[in-house]
Amino acid sequence: MLKVAVKPDFGWIGVFLPDNWIEKIKLNGEWNNTYLRVFLPDNWIEKIKLHPVSTGIFQDIPLWRLTPNGKFSLKLAYEIIDEEERPGGSYPIWRAVWKIPATQRNRSFFWLFVHDRLLTNGKRFRRHLSATKTCPICDHKMESALHVVRDSSLARAVWAEILGNESNENFIQQDRTKWVMNYISGTSKNIDPTLFAGVSWLLWKSRNKFVFEKELSPAEALRHRATELLQQVNQASKRDVLAAKNSPIRRRQEVSWEPPTRGWVALNIDGSVMNGQAAAGGVLRDESGRILKAFVGNIGEPSITRVELEGIVHGLRMARNEGYRRVVIQTDSQTVVELIEGAEERHPHFLAVQSALRLLDRDWQVRLVHVFHEGNYVADYLVSVGHRLPLGFHFREEPDPLLNY
Repeated sequence: MLKVAVKPDFGWIGVFLPDNWIEKIKLNGEWNNTYLRVFLPDNWIEKIKLHPVSTGIFQDIPLWRLTPNGKFSLKLAYEIIDEEERPGGSYPIWRAVWKIPATQRNRSFFWLFVHDRLLTNGKRFRRHLSATKTCPICDHKMESALHVVRDSSLARAVWAEILGNESNENFIQQDRTKWVMNYISGTSKNIDPTLFAGVSWLLWKSRNKFVFEKELSPAEALRHRATELLQQVNQASKRDVLAAKNSPIRRRQEVSWEPPTRGWVALNIDGSVMNGQAAAGGVLRDESGRILKAFVGNIGEPSITRVELEGIVHGLRMARNEGYRRVVIQTDSQTVVELIEGAEERHPHFLAVQSALRLLDRDWQVRLVHVFHEGNYVADYLVSVGHRLPLGFHFREEPDPLLNY
């Protein structure tokens, strides 16, 4: 049973429709407008007509609505979790760490350092891997990652060698994240980000050497080694710049509309979603580029994939009604091309794909090709028009002068 609202002369009332009536609202694979108008107002009918008619009974199945193909994506799931934990996207420091002009080993070290994942004595003690949580170099009561690379006696001596007066109380009062961000972003004028990264990594390396080999490098030796690392990175950067200058020059290729072969017509389709509202547009042209007919449509609130599919369905109907039997469909949506070539029944837009396939299976020749967005300009313009029109599809007998592009 289906409960709907009807509009008799005295107002709205609710009625129940028997199951056999539901079959009557479908006619030749389309909505039966005559039956729909008996019970529903025109604005409801326009919304219903935007949805494809099911040709059979399909079992309900779970779908992952956040992906175009309806399949679960572990990558997207992690992105959603990450967004919930850090609203607004990743903190700037994560990008800054991977952009440090240093070796990959240095970047990996800072990634662990900022995440507080370095296995210091403080962490080893909490995991019952060490009998003490003190610093092995200066016997500080708690060895943390920040203590190793900034606050230990060895670290202070090294930074004093490099920074001079900047290695004061302000230098050691910042928290781990702000301290790293200040120096890897190039804010400090007294130290190069590459040198800062090298010194920090060498301090951690020196600490480990002392723990396992009982050998402690002096501050002067660490400063000298860090300077060598800086020179090596700079030389490598110069080689990269030189290699880039000597690499083949990329040539810009102009992309334009591709006319069909003689005897065929081209059907360009495009769609977009703006402010929660979807629109589609399509245009028929012959091999000379002459516009034969066009349509625009305001489709309500479907996804971008669904609106592209609906655009193809209505474009094919337009071409067939105009009497064309050799049509090449040009769309800039690779997803739609792949769906029509092999969509599964579990896909959330399978009914729309099925509507397109029914049209493709008729007695005519139709090819579906993917084109670049730049070659789909006219359909893209029609989409922008569709966003400003009332709900439904609107066909244009006289082409807009702006379409002759």
